[in-house]
Amino acid sequence: MKKKKKLKGVMVVEMACLSAFFVLMIATAVMLFFYYYDKNILQGAAFEAAVFGAERYDKGNTEMLETYFKDRIEKKTIFFSNAQVKIVCEDDFLSVHASMSHGKVKVSARAGSAITRPEDVLREKKRWTKQLGKE
Repeated sequence: MKKKKKLKGVMVVEMACLSAFFVLMIATAVMLFFYYYDKNILQGAAFEAAVFGAERYDKGNTEMLETYFKDRIEKKTIFFSNAQVKIVCEDDFLSVHASMSHGKVKVSARAGSAITRPEDVLREKKRWTKQLGKE
């Protein structure tokens, strides 16, 4: 007579715990991927807005830069939502502070650029050459 093998449920319980752990690890890896992907998009859009604003500097017109920033991230596949942007214009420096959030996780980026005024430099150069040439 053949002996029947008795199976124990220990392996089933262990595999149930391990499979839940593996699913959690995969979900965490996907979340981390989206975190760094969205941070990269946010940093790039903030830098583009800072450079664009520094080139076309208009005192007090931050709405144009906010619109430009939102256009940069509008058609991107991003996991985080609620994109907020704050633009600060100081003397000769423009800085863009951007942030997005999803639940308790928040992504933020800062970018800045010096405000260039090539017309002013050229005018100064002409003025100095005229003054030095006359003397």
